[in-house]
Amino acid sequence: MQSLVFVIPAHGKSPYLEQCIQSLLAQTVICSIRITTSTPSAWLLDIANKYGIEIFVNPESNSIAEDWNFALEQGGLNLITIAHQDDIYLSDYAKNCIQYFQEHPDTAIAFSDLSELVNEKRMDWNLRIMIKKIMLRVSFLRNDTIKKSISYWTLLSFGCPVPCPAVTYNRKLLIDFSFSKEFIVNLDWNAWVTLTKNNIKIGYVKKILVLHRIHMGAQTQKAIVSKQREKEDIIIYQRFWPKWMVSCLICLYRLGY
Repeated sequence: MQSLVFVIPAHGKSPYLEQCIQSLLAQTVICSIRITTSTPSAWLLDIANKYGIEIFVNPESNSIAEDWNFALEQGGLNLITIAHQDDIYLSDYAKNCIQYFQEHPDTAIAFSDLSELVNEKRMDWNLRIMIKKIMLRVSFLRNDTIKKSISYWTLLSFGCPVPCPAVTYNRKLLIDFSFSKEFIVNLDWNAWVTLTKNNIKIGYVKKILVLHRIHMGAQTQKAIVSKQREKEDIIIYQRFWPKWMVSCLICLYRLGY
């Protein structure tokens, strides 16, 4: 049976890192936890020592993609979740993911639902969450795995409802997989689109198992302000749609920002 490894790509001094670590230690099944970083510090070392977690330092990193690729490499050929340092993983996350892959060993990635955490308050429903859940339900219908082109198209052509913090990677099937350095924000959306060209199976655990923190210090929020998010959205939309449709979709997608 494959084990699940949580790898946290720690950057800077996140005030939420300890909460993330504590949520991983509280999993109902025992999992390995590792920290990777390209910004080592005495502060980070103190936290790692406090919880008995090993740190792996990436000596050459110029992008988020390189940080995430390094994180995947440190997880070996296990089931790997790149745990986002600001987020919280509910105690049954690992249990449900491991069980899913036991039942579907030929699936390359699987993800769960998530809720948002805003000012320490959990939000299970808002417009953004509702739209994404509709996209997921339509794509998967009564299934928990998809592999058909039409399902891929439905899942990814209108936006990216696959929540990156909630994704578990089956590294035995993804030995050559890596995130593209061409993207800062949409490296996950681009990765899913690229993977579907290889007809990989995508799994969906239909339970809320992650709390994704929304705050102005997050990279995604910074990219929205700088318009980098919109630029990258356009690039990926153009892979699916003509220009006039891309303009319409961008107007709608802004509502989700």
